[in-house]
Amino acid sequence: MSEAAQDILYVVAAWCRTLLGHSPQAMRLSKVSMNMEGDAALPLVRHSFEALHHIYDTADFPEGTQPFLERRPPRFR
Repeated sequence: MSEAAQDILYVVAAWCRTLLGHSPQAMRLSKVSMNMEGDAALPLVRHSFEALHHIYDTADFPEGTQPFLERRPPRFR
């Protein structure tokens, strides 16, 4: 095993010892709190991808980026 892998295992073991010293209820609450932010963001991400999917095949989509690259104002139709 490489020295880097041994270092990682040592750090992980130290973190595990630290976490095992905390109350199980506090650990559950921390996990729920951290997951809540990601869970709340999921609908926004899903909506963003759906919106992008709806405009991707329109003429406005390339006209939104091409003028920027050509340093000209957009000409939306």
